[in-house]
Amino acid sequence: MNVREQRLERPNLDCILHRLKLDTARDAGESTTIRGLWRSAEHHVSGSVVRLTAPRIVTSGWAAWCRTTSDQRRVIFMFLLPGDVLTPAIGGGGNDCDLIAMTRLCSVDATTLTADAAPIAHAWINAADHEYRARLLDHLAWLNDGSALRNLARLLLELRDRVDATGRCVAGRFDMPIGQRVLAQALGLSAVQVNKMMQQLRDASLVSAERGWLCIDDEPALRDLAHGSVKSHQRPRSATPSAMCAATATAE
Repeated sequence: MNVREQRLERPNLDCILHRLKLDTARDAGESTTIRGLWRSAEHHVSGSVVRLTAPRIVTSGWAAWCRTTSDQRRVIFMFLLPGDVLTPAIGGGGNDCDLIAMTRLCSVDATTLTADAAPIAHAWINAADHEYRARLLDHLAWLNDGSALRNLARLLLELRDRVDATGRCVAGRFDMPIGQRVLAQALGLSAVQVNKMMQQLRDASLVSAERGWLCIDDEPALRDLAHGSVKSHQRPRSATPSAMCAATATAE
C-alpha cells in the first residue's frame, strides 16, 4: 500500500476518536497519536484470511470471525466493523477459526498506542478480547432460543448500535455492505429464511434497505420485537409487529 493510499484512510480514523469519545482539545495528545496511524494503513482483499501477530484497528470495511465446517458451510460468530480492534486471539487462526475480510478491508497498526501515548485507547485494546468473549456468549445464548425473527431483529440492532458508536449512523441509516446470505451465516439460517423475514420487517415499516445500506425506521418497535414484546403504538403496513412477534415462536 503506497503513501497516497494510506493517506486516504486519514478521515476514517475519526471512527476511533468517536468510539473512544475523545475530545480534540482535552485529549489532544492521544487524538494526534491516533490520527497519525494512517501511515500504517494496510488493505486486505475481500475474501482473504487476515492473519495477525499484533493488534490492528479496522478503519473501513467489514470482517468476520468465522469457522468453515467440514461440508464447506461458513458459520459466522462475530462481525468486526470500523472502529473495532482486530486482536491476535481472533486473527491467529486457532481452533479452526479464521478472521475473514467480508469486504475490502483496511486496518491500522495499534501497537504504538501505549499507555503513555494513548491511555484510553490502550485500555480499550486490552479489554477487546474480554468484550468479544462476552459478545460471543451472548450470541450463543440468544441464537439457541428458537426465535429466528427475534434474533434477526437483535442482530440488526446490534450492528446499528455499533456503527452508531463510531458516528457513522445518520437518522437510523448506516452502511451495511453484506447481503442476506452473510446474515444467514451469522444466524444459522438459510438465505431464503432471512429474505422472507427481512420482507416482513419492511412490510411492517420497521426497516428499509437497499444494496449497501439499511435503515432502522421504527427503533422502539424493532427493540420490542427483539425483546419479545410488542406495543400497540406500532404502525403496521401489510404485516404487524405483533404478528411477527408471535411468528418467532415457530420460525425456523
